[in-house]
Amino acid sequence: MKKNQTEQNSLQEGQLNKYAEDLAAVYRSEKEKRRKLEAANRALQQTAEKLRESESRYKTLFNSAGDAIFIHDLQGRFLEVNDAACRLLGYSREKLSAMSLPDVEDWENSDIFADRLKELQQEKRVVAEALLLCRDNAVIPAEINCRLIEYRQKTAVLIIARDIRERIQILAEQEKIREQLRHAQRLESLGIMASGIAHDLNNILFPILGYTEMALDEIPENSIAGSFLKNVIRTVHMGRALVAQILAFARKSEGQKMPVNISDSIHEVLTLLKNTLPSAVQLQENLSPLSGAVMADPTHIRQIIMNLCINAYQSMSAEGGVLLIESEEISLGENSREIPDLSPGSYVRFSVRDTGCGMEADVLERIFEPYFTTKNKEEGSGMGLATVYGIVKNLKGGIRVESIPGTGTCFFVYLPISAAETVAENAEKKTDCRLPGGNEHILIVDDEQSHVAMVSHMLRRAGYRVSGKNSGSEALDFFQAQADDIDLVLSDQHMPGISGYDMALKILEIRKDTPVIICSGREECISGREAGEAGIRDHLVKPVTRELLLSRIRQILDQDKKKILVVDDDPEIREMLRLMLQRSGYEVIEAENGKAGIHLCNIHSPDLVISDMLMPEKRGVDMIYELIRAFPEIRIIAISGGGSMGMPLSLKTAADLGAVRTYEKPLPLDDLLAAIREILQDK
Repeated sequence: MKKNQTEQNSLQEGQLNKYAEDLAAVYRSEKEKRRKLEAANRALQQTAEKLRESESRYKTLFNSAGDAIFIHDLQGRFLEVNDAACRLLGYSREKLSAMSLPDVEDWENSDIFADRLKELQQEKRVVAEALLLCRDNAVIPAEINCRLIEYRQKTAVLIIARDIRERIQILAEQEKIREQLRHAQRLESLGIMASGIAHDLNNILFPILGYTEMALDEIPENSIAGSFLKNVIRTVHMGRALVAQILAFARKSEGQKMPVNISDSIHEVLTLLKNTLPSAVQLQENLSPLSGAVMADPTHIRQIIMNLCINAYQSMSAEGGVLLIESEEISLGENSREIPDLSPGSYVRFSVRDTGCGMEADVLERIFEPYFTTKNKEEGSGMGLATVYGIVKNLKGGIRVESIPGTGTCFFVYLPISAAETVAENAEKKTDCRLPGGNEHILIVDDEQSHVAMVSHMLRRAGYRVSGKNSGSEALDFFQAQADDIDLVLSDQHMPGISGYDMALKILEIRKDTPVIICSGREECISGREAGEAGIRDHLVKPVTRELLLSRIRQILDQDKKKILVVDDDPEIREMLRLMLQRSGYEVIEAENGKAGIHLCNIHSPDLVISDMLMPEKRGVDMIYELIRAFPEIRIIAISGGGSMGMPLSLKTAADLGAVRTYEKPLPLDDLLAAIREILQDK
């Protein structure tokens, strides 16, 4: 019994132990589950936090984007919009979110939305241009980038829209600039062609004019044949004027520049026009008193004004209208948009306004092309505005046109004001009716045999001994053989082989003091500076009248020209002084700074130096100091625009160094010329 009890107790104890072990295992299992649950919960919390951070970043990026962003479902209803979309279209977020794509996009037809969805399903992305409708009914062009996305477990469409108004404006401006460039290139090509035509025409007119003038000498003055020949000469001058217009358009002809008051020139032209305009045209003027002058050929300025006025009154019908001319001085800054291609500075602006028929855009684009005209053949040749354009551009000016069909047109002309403010008188000088002659030996060089024959006959009639050659090489061989017997060389510029300019340089190497005159059918064949530095005495443009040719030859042969070196970094000042001095019979050499001035003094040994004080490379004061040390007998006139009270310090220093005269700018030209004559006579 006791044994059984013991066994029973042992069995119960084993069961209790097993139960305890099972209970401990369950506890351990539950504990492990709880640990895993806590770990999973922590991971879930971390994931949720990351999702919240991600959503926050998404919202930040979504709303801070510069482009408008829309998310809509496949029916076009907006699911989300960003701040940029609200700002662009002018709606609140709540209002815009309740709308759909058709409310904000201007579609040409209802198939656009369906076609876009179809393309998205095929390509996954669509880039197109669209018109967005704003709250205030404004329409904004936009570039839209569309793609399919998953949004809240559903397929949706993401649209990123970029405002392209500025881009369209830039593209339009670029196209306008490209069109202006194409227009300028077309005009430039026409200008090159026109220049060549002008050269050939001048060469044709030259012998016609010369032979006709000589033929008049053989005919009684009041005969019918004489009147016919005078008409031929008048026709030649008309042809020469037409050639001048062609050259002006080609931007090749500068003419004889001098300071010109634009208001005075306008008044002169209007005085002539008053007697020729139809009575139905009312002429009005509003001219400001201009203190500044424009450096230009007065004939060219009058031509601009006359051509614009003729164009204006021809645009008005038989009922007439108003032709208004105004002038004023203006200043253009760095960022001036009034006429963008002009450099900053002071300008004279004058306008010619009419109340005529105006012009359409396609006509306005071509008005400056030569021979383009909307008039009948009897009313115009199409060269008037082309001539105006060429002259204005040649003067470094600008021209702007405003025109409204049926209302009228206004031409605005901008011409730079010259630093030389003294306006030259434009009085015509009376010439002696007797033609000068002589007995010197003159060598004529021209590849046109008819020109050599005509000029030779003209000069022989005036008493000269003449030799003629048809090429530069023949002329050089002839001159080499008898250089001491030739008193003057008259040569064409454009010849096969060696040009007139190059031939002149070789002749001057053989005999430095040989007077050489270059003739050309183009005024721009050589510059005044090149001619002066090379030693060429004059440059004449064909056709040359007999009176002018004989006068220039006699003047050069009679005068032992004094050499004057002009040193100034301002090209307008140099040009003004060169023109004044050459008209007074002096030979002019030009330098743009003191360093170049010293170099040219060593080469040409000038009789007088006129120098500015403030220049790059080497100041005028330093140049004067070196010149007086090297050439103690040299005469120097110092000029300066510096200083506003009394004599500038630089001019006083120049006087102390030995300058014989000093002048402040603007230069008193009459006093300066009188002083030059006095100084050179003493010398």
